[in-house]
Amino acid sequence: MNKTHNEHAFINGKLLQLVINSFQKHAIHCHMSTSHWGELSDNINNDSKVDFSAITVLEPKAKRKIRWVIKIVVECFNVIRVIRRAFKNGVSLVFFSSMSPFANYFTHLWVRLPRYRHIKIIITLHGELQLLRSKNVKQVDRIYAICVRKALQAKFPNRKFLVLNELIKGKLIEDKLIDPSSILEIPHPYDDKYKHAVFNKHQVQEMAFGHIGTAKLAKNSHLFFDLAKQNAESVTSGKAIFLISGQVFPDISPFHNGFVEYISSLTLIDAKKYMEQCLRMRYAVFLYLDDQYEMVSSGAMMDAIAFGIPLISIKNAYSEYLFGLCNTTPGILCESYDDMANHVQRLILNGDAHYAQYLFGIQELQAYFSFERIQDMFDSQMIRS
Repeated sequence: MNKTHNEHAFINGKLLQLVINSFQKHAIHCHMSTSHWGELSDNINNDSKVDFSAITVLEPKAKRKIRWVIKIVVECFNVIRVIRRAFKNGVSLVFFSSMSPFANYFTHLWVRLPRYRHIKIIITLHGELQLLRSKNVKQVDRIYAICVRKALQAKFPNRKFLVLNELIKGKLIEDKLIDPSSILEIPHPYDDKYKHAVFNKHQVQEMAFGHIGTAKLAKNSHLFFDLAKQNAESVTSGKAIFLISGQVFPDISPFHNGFVEYISSLTLIDAKKYMEQCLRMRYAVFLYLDDQYEMVSSGAMMDAIAFGIPLISIKNAYSEYLFGLCNTTPGILCESYDDMANHVQRLILNGDAHYAQYLFGIQELQAYFSFERIQDMFDSQMIRS
């Protein structure tokens, strides 16, 4: 309902594929922007039969508040259009893979109308859940948080939410933000077409430390620049490389230095360039803290798993969860940023004798998060629902 071009195209494509596979005897009809469909269709099987209808979705533009308001209004009109069509054609299920917090709450208000109460709806929740934890945020984010909270707590028997990690589901239930019967959960899928990129086609010889995905303050990405600066001599001498694969946001521009490689762009990085940067990485560095990512399933970490890149992460609930899934550690779990800096310096100076073991741990995560396993989980929950 709210994406254009390649924004979240991979995850939306995988969610669509789950629905297609679960309802093979049903007709599937998609409503989204033409630009998003062009990117998303590459992430579903070529033999999948899906009808497509274009809807108007405005691209967000920085510092254009009126445009953002219009974008949300248009999104709500699209929700009305989809629900009306579902009612008219006796649709079995309406599956929203992505929508804004306000449109989420608006959907709840709309389907409370008596004529629509029989329509089954699933709404996928992504990073907007972190708004329930964030402090000192902008006024618009506080409004969004209210919308998310009201939508979660409203009881509607034919509407369920889908979250992309069991930790998130458990936290929502523990905090009494949602009734357990109203929530479904699957692991965040990874892009399996990259699965063998590192293991079979490319062995990284350079001591390259990578930051995967967008770099911004909300991810503590400024510390990645500091990490590179601490190892400036090794970067200058060619012993180490620090690189970013995604877009670098303006909010960390004060921390820029000449020791980190990145593609300067005001928009999302081209998929091919993104992949090329990831394939150069020997380790993927993650600086998330619980107060930033407690309610978010990291797509960047899933990309690291997809590319077969061992992890170096500050300890938080999600990273501990990932490492706990493995018999062999998939990388290095650090107690703090200072601890991480020490580990990185040690790897540069002394090498990484345990690298082969880390690769085995990553392979374990690839098996755990395989699309086949996620499909089985999704199917079983669809049957129960």
